[in-house]
Amino acid sequence: SLEAGIADRMGVTTDAIPRTAAELRAARDAYPHDVHEPKLCHVWFLASEPSADAVRALESYDFGPDRVAPIGRELHLRYADGVARSAITAPRLLKLSGVVGTARNLRTVEKLAAMAQ
Repeated sequence: SLEAGIADRMGVTTDAIPRTAAELRAARDAYPHDVHEPKLCHVWFLASEPSADAVRALESYDFGPDRVAPIGRELHLRYADGVARSAITAPRLLKLSGVVGTARNLRTVEKLAAMAQ
């Protein structure tokens, strides 16, 4: 598995959330929020698609001025004022979605898509 390869090569145990170049571009293109500042606009890549109940939980949770939009295997995050003060946290997203994931800002998603070509 990809996780085993990372552990063997890097000595780190982590969840791997693989995406193809096309999937990375599709996630970037599907971003539903206004891109006010790319570093505050993220895609949270999930290991699998959340259940319908989890999607409802994510959509109904009050993240204050921040926004979370579940679309397929991604959560599209828009931070109003910054990541550090946000109600959007990794533990909260895991609890609400029931699925492990990892986030990258839109600039990084674009760079990863280009590298994956």
